[in-house]
Amino acid sequence: MKLSLVLAFSSIFSAANAGDTIVLMVDELELPPYTQEWFATPADGNWTRGTGLIEKGSGFGAFDFEIYIRGSGKIGDFYGVLALHCDEPERSSWLAAAGSISEDYVPPEAIAKLRQELC
Repeated sequence: MKLSLVLAFSSIFSAANAGDTIVLMVDELELPPYTQEWFATPADGNWTRGTGLIEKGSGFGAFDFEIYIRGSGKIGDFYGVLALHCDEPERSSWLAAAGSISEDYVPPEAIAKLRQELC
């Protein structure tokens, strides 16, 4: 099951690479001489702010961007889909996550850079 989810994310990310992928962060300090790189690609192929809805509990939550986040390097691989909420960052959430490391390994600095660039 986990392998099929990783393969599904891999194909999604291959298609997503056609959009404007940005480098969020290259962590070189904690793992020399190895790195851990973090990338972001818009799910819809462009970085235009829009509004999407996700089901949360008994209602729906709005978000401004749906973003594919990919990390690869020394500590492992990560593939995830982030629903980014600009005005209230605490309402942002992971719609999906897979890989050898969890979303807990995504550096807060990378997400903060993403918010700074987009919001």
